[in-house]
Amino acid sequence: MHKNPYDYHATPMVILVPTYLLLGLAAAYGLRMGYWPLVAAVAFIGLSFYAWRKLQHRVAIRKAVREILQTYSSNLEQVRLENAHPLLSIPADLQGAWEDVYHPDLDWFRAAYSHDKLVKLEAFNVIFRENALKLNIRVKSIKLWHKDKRWKMVMVAAGELFQHLG
Repeated sequence: MHKNPYDYHATPMVILVPTYLLLGLAAAYGLRMGYWPLVAAVAFIGLSFYAWRKLQHRVAIRKAVREILQTYSSNLEQVRLENAHPLLSIPADLQGAWEDVYHPDLDWFRAAYSHDKLVKLEAFNVIFRENALKLNIRVKSIKLWHKDKRWKMVMVAAGELFQHLG
């Protein structure tokens, strides 16, 4: 049901290896020939590509977190997922989805958010762990979770965080 955040930003090795190989060869040629404008241009292109990939990575992390929060906050979206995927356990998938995208101990995750937003994410994480992880994932329908006050707390907190993250 949910997407792995790594799917959003994974640049295929088919692109990365030749790109960096060509940049390396161009830089080596420029150094050997003493053509410094070529070396500077290659360095600029390489650094620009690296910066673009880091930005792409941050956008992917934010997008994955927002999608999960949006799903958590919407009864209709959860029921739609259950109807679209009748063989999946949507409650189990929803429980695991947060752990797939929330990694506050990793530098690349922290780099995607300001300190204020990381604090809000941690507050949601506490609510999620105290409530959602205690729900039975073997229920027949997500609609049974919708009646549970613990899931309602998670849904409200997810909606507030979704709005805060903009």
